[in-house]
Amino acid sequence: MHITGAMHTSPTDSIDAHTDLLPFPLLIEKLVHRVAVRLATLPARHPLAKHVVSMGRRYIKQHQAPLHEVLHAFGMQASEYEEITPVFMGPKWTPGFQVCIPARRMCS
Repeated sequence: MHITGAMHTSPTDSIDAHTDLLPFPLLIEKLVHRVAVRLATLPARHPLAKHVVSMGRRYIKQHQAPLHEVLHAFGMQASEYEEITPVFMGPKWTPGFQVCIPARRMCS
């Protein structure tokens, strides 16, 4: 595959901006933040949950595990989040209130 001369002389920052790519350090930070959020919001029954809670409590100075680094990079603690259990309704469930959507809204 041959790259045209115009692409050869284009600054990479401009190309990245036009293709909606983040600069590499921001991309890594975004990915680490996503991992930290997912770890901090693990349900209590997950096998890693107790480790995440214990490692999130305090930061140790020596022999840090990668889990320490990820959780403390953004100051997240699993104890700050609550578990919300979803409510499942059957297919024949109907709400206890009437939903009325007008066919046409009057504009003022």
